[in-house]
Amino acid sequence: MSDNRPVISDVQFAHLPGGSREVATGKAGKGSGYYVSRDPRVPVNMGGSPEAISGLTDPAAVKAHIDEVKGVAEKVVPTGWMKARGATSTESANVHQGIWQDKGKTYLDVTDRIGERASRSSLETALSRGISQRQLGVYAAGAGKTLTTHFEDEKTGKKTVNPAAEMTIKYLQQQREESKQRRKVTPEDKAKALEALKQAK
Repeated sequence: MSDNRPVISDVQFAHLPGGSREVATGKAGKGSGYYVSRDPRVPVNMGGSPEAISGLTDPAAVKAHIDEVKGVAEKVVPTGWMKARGATSTESANVHQGIWQDKGKTYLDVTDRIGERASRSSLETALSRGISQRQLGVYAAGAGKTLTTHFEDEKTGKKTVNPAAEMTIKYLQQQREESKQRRKVTPEDKAKALEALKQAK
């Protein structure tokens, strides 16, 4: 299947209200999965992201940002604070230059697309990464919505974790564990349980 997504120029990208493009190819980001920006406090080679802030339509800032991250960002995946490992080919293809706008400024950062579609495991990974990387939110591309992972105090800049995001992660972890336990049940165990139910009646 061919991929007909356009390669976005710096000028076109700088005029977008928000979105992403692949770091390696310059193609427009896909409309599925979860997009999580990397931690701006961490160097690019350790899975972080320099966050560039510019005027609303500044192609020079876009080009400078891509020049700074390309060739490094797509080769690593963050695994924790100041920790990273080599990216698989799939992960490399899903490293993006993200763009978003707020209060008259354009913000550029390195963003990972997690999951080909909206699944429980990709949502759990995305929310966990969003919290650990101190992001305000994770973008759910399929739904076109931002899932809040932190609240930020406008006066102090202090971030607090969104309890709903933490609860969702715990719920998804519990579901994963229960599913794992169900898979461990043998046919003999199932037969015994059914027999016990019949006798209880």
